[in-house]
Amino acid sequence: MVVVASSCEVRLRRFIKKSGKRYDYIYYGVKDAKIVELLKESPFEEVKTPNYQEAFREKFFQTYINLIGSIGSKLNSVYWWASFTASKNRFMSKLLPTLLDYYTICNEIAKNPSKNILLISPPQSIIHALRQYGIDNSIKLKSLDSTITDYLLSIKKEVVHFQEIVKFILKSWIKIIMVKGLLKNRFQDDCKKEKLYVLRTWVYESSIGRDGKYSDSFFGRLPEFLIGKGERVVILAGIVNNYRRVLKKLSKCEENYPIIPQEYFLKMSDVVKVAVEVCFNRIKLREKIELYDLDVTTIVQDELDTNYRETLYIRTELLQRYIIKNMLAQCSIHTFTTTYENNPWEKICILSLREYSPSTKIMGYQHAVISRASANMYGSKDEMPFMPMPDKVVTTGDITRSMLEKYGSYPKNRIKSSCALRHEYIYELKRKDFTRSYKILVALEGVYECYRLVNFVFNALSGTNDFQVIIRTHPARPFDKIKDDLCFDINCHANFSVSNQKSLKDELSGVDILIYWGSTVAMEALMMGIPVVHVGLDDIVTVDPLFDCSHLKWTVENVEELQDILSQIYNIPEQSYLDQYNEAKSYIEKYLKKVTDNRLSEFIT
Repeated sequence: MVVVASSCEVRLRRFIKKSGKRYDYIYYGVKDAKIVELLKESPFEEVKTPNYQEAFREKFFQTYINLIGSIGSKLNSVYWWASFTASKNRFMSKLLPTLLDYYTICNEIAKNPSKNILLISPPQSIIHALRQYGIDNSIKLKSLDSTITDYLLSIKKEVVHFQEIVKFILKSWIKIIMVKGLLKNRFQDDCKKEKLYVLRTWVYESSIGRDGKYSDSFFGRLPEFLIGKGERVVILAGIVNNYRRVLKKLSKCEENYPIIPQEYFLKMSDVVKVAVEVCFNRIKLREKIELYDLDVTTIVQDELDTNYRETLYIRTELLQRYIIKNMLAQCSIHTFTTTYENNPWEKICILSLREYSPSTKIMGYQHAVISRASANMYGSKDEMPFMPMPDKVVTTGDITRSMLEKYGSYPKNRIKSSCALRHEYIYELKRKDFTRSYKILVALEGVYECYRLVNFVFNALSGTNDFQVIIRTHPARPFDKIKDDLCFDINCHANFSVSNQKSLKDELSGVDILIYWGSTVAMEALMMGIPVVHVGLDDIVTVDPLFDCSHLKWTVENVEELQDILSQIYNIPEQSYLDQYNEAKSYIEKYLKKVTDNRLSEFIT
């Protein structure tokens, strides 16, 4: 057996043309049209990746969580917790799919020891791991890519990394200068004398209205509630997107509590310290790491090295230590409440508070929806004694509390149900009549892969003109950013259109059915009595935030199923529709509980 790997299109085309042997190939990522044509003309055959059963995928997912937990329990350093590898955030860490790909390749090799295999554009970490696998199993691994090119690329990465460090320092300095210039006296002397209740949140330009009034995008009316209970509230804010514009709006914002950007508490020297300390504390794995008896040490190490090179992230996360330390030098914090998604910056805040103010009570607010794919919200028993965690995790409702208790290995009584501060508006939505206008809304997420949902729906419905399909994009991924990845030209298909981004309520009012992948729009739709269809896109585990709900909701995984499902929905009897609506509404109300003073009291008791 020979395993050949290549990411170089020129060398790959030459190999396909001249190879006298037959290969089974696995193609990763976006396929090049010219290479695909060559493969069709060659005797090569594509290896169909296994369609793993849900039970195995769930088991693999849990094995991954346990693997990260085991590593964390041994490393347990601030540099580990500052990595997205440790947080398992599926949008930032690609370790889980890479591990499954490696497992699949090794299984394919073991099942067919006499076959030659060609790997096209595999992740570099898989090639690195396969080298050792080949040595251990007497299998020849040949890379078509030039070693000189690899060497030059590694040098380029280090040069780019150095440039990123310089940019990180300069950008951080600029922010510090700006915030201390515009908000020079924002942290008043009387704040320094009292024990404070600090809310750590994120501020967008939209968080401040034209009238200068501030509306917290994550905590809603919690600041006002706390003030009503006699708390001295301070907002510690991370600014999202245009820093200068948001800062200027903040400087003119007048509330009865200060809103202070986190850079206010940084010194210029802190930025340099963080930039330097990471260079000397790069994580190096010393022990062999195994997954299903496969050595995956190099894969995990490559992931950590990627975290290290992504300067903007790991060094920004570590700045939290100096922000907390410097803030505590100026005031006393009796309660620190932060948004909670088990992200690196949250862990660094918690570690710093434990070190510099052990008496501070720390609360985390689980403000976002949760799916089975939310690995960041689930830990293993191995890491829980070591992982920086809030004293209390407050959830949006009973459903999310149950999910965390069931899958998260959290200590007993750590999770408390409260209310959905970000979704208070959802209780203003009224049920609309179930219409049969054959208008369907496709709601996208703000992630790169969202175009796959549009392609799925097009492939399923392009053969019929029975439906009008409206595509509603996320603000983070407008249509211009996804159109080049679509398998069709939307201008050539009259029954497919792009939303004009009217209000979500108005958009939903004009359609019959919603199709989604992982979007929270599904919850608004159900509250309005609109049937929803979740599309599974070969996810390792489901990204559906309504994975535990079966009322007025259908799931499809194959293109061929969608039209039949839509027909079933349109033919649903009126009484069945009403019964399912009532069940779905009840589910959403438990998931996103209504905001009341009694539930808000979880944030002060």
